[in-house]
Amino acid sequence: MKIGYTNNIQTRLQRYHTNNPNYQFLCISEGTLDSENFWHKKYKCIKGEWGLYDVAVVNEFINEA
Repeated sequence: MKIGYTNNIQTRLQRYHTNNPNYQFLCISEGTLDSENFWHKKYKCIKGEWGLYDVAVVNEFINEA
């Protein structure tokens, strides 16, 4: 699972598709670098923006976003 921030969603989408054509977005919401940092800390991402997939985390993020 990846939590990330971008100021250009179209470029980010294209990069994901190029690197991994089988990716799936679970939720996209507006935010800031501060909100990205909040989610990283809350979910204790393992390496940068990456964390283990957890359906409870996804549901919470969708409900909060």
